[in-house]
Amino acid sequence: MLKGSDFALTRPYRPKKEPFDYIAAAREQGPNIVQSFHETWTRSGGRLTAILSDVVAFANTNGGTVYVGVSATRKGTHRGRGGQAIVR
Repeated sequence: MLKGSDFALTRPYRPKKEPFDYIAAAREQGPNIVQSFHETWTRSGGRLTAILSDVVAFANTNGGTVYVGVSATRKGTHRGRGGQAIVR
């Protein structure tokens, strides 16, 4: 194969790609007009109201992403189990 001039059977080397971390990318951007972060949600204390307010605000505009169980800073770990709601 390497001695001939037909290179149709060869392909370039492609190193393995690391999986893309969507939460890390969202944390780099921080809270903005299309995404919000809420570490916890409870019925008491008004945290559920804050989440619902963001969902309604995103529904009234062009949509957005609400991360529940994730802090906006990189210091905290994920408290939730992939709590992500996408409003379109």
